[in-house]
Amino acid sequence: MSKKYDIYPEFQNMVQLEMETEEATLELFRQLNQGSIALLENNKSDDVIKITKEKIKSYDGEEIEIQIFEPQDIKENAPCLVYYHGGGFMAKTFEHHVRLIREYTLGVGCKIVLVDYRIALDYPFPTCVEDCYSALKWVYENAESLNIDTNKIAVGGDSAGGNLSAVMSQMARDRKGPALCFQMLIYPTTAIEETESMKLFDDTPVWNCNLSKLMWKVYLRNGDMGMRPYFAPIEAESLKDLPPAYVEVNEFDPLRDEGIEYANALTKNGVKVELVQLKGTVHAYDLIAESNITKESVKRRINLLKEAFN
Repeated sequence: MSKKYDIYPEFQNMVQLEMETEEATLELFRQLNQGSIALLENNKSDDVIKITKEKIKSYDGEEIEIQIFEPQDIKENAPCLVYYHGGGFMAKTFEHHVRLIREYTLGVGCKIVLVDYRIALDYPFPTCVEDCYSALKWVYENAESLNIDTNKIAVGGDSAGGNLSAVMSQMARDRKGPALCFQMLIYPTTAIEETESMKLFDDTPVWNCNLSKLMWKVYLRNGDMGMRPYFAPIEAESLKDLPPAYVEVNEFDPLRDEGIEYANALTKNGVKVELVQLKGTVHAYDLIAESNITKESVKRRINLLKEAFN
């Protein structure tokens, strides 16, 4: 880091995803994705958690994979969290996503559907958005055979996945789709316009403003398709009639201010919101599993999901 930030010690030496050139950064994401493919292939049931893999049709007739995590002793008519992983729309599922999903499903006692949506390195906007909505619809339409309570379906995700969760909440409302009971937005990106934190944090660990600019360049290379709120949810004409939200932001994260602004905008439109601003943390801080801050955050998320499902 070229600047001094009051980042808590356990997060100061986290990996930096920005390389010397844009092409080198994109190549890093491609390499990471090879590991992610192997990770998803190797996900298997154990004595505690059952994992079911399904291929489903997306909006364009192409197949995408979803993985359903559930406790082996799951109850009948279970609640369900549809989870959209982060990664700047350019990365697939990371190992810490699977770790967190396992903690959520056991802690809450719910099913979790992990959506392996197509990423922007190969498929620009709006492919991943439509993949995510197709998966959400599939869960709702197959709820009976999946043993899922349609009144207890939530969406959640981190970073780009937080964006997709916010977008799914709007899209489900706009398209008269599944009625969602909750949206869990973990350090989400919600706006394309530069905020103060986006201008300020150009050398923070893991994610910085330069990576956000590259993300939008890759994601929106075919233009906005007349669907701006479905990549910048803060620009929606209306934020009314959306499910209750949990919004979590980090002090030293370029996405901090847009997360706060989205939470405030939801509140102004009558949506129940819990906003948590974590001091001393950076984007994707919960990669550090042994941190007490991570442990407290995971416990908080689990408790909020329990409340939403009860």
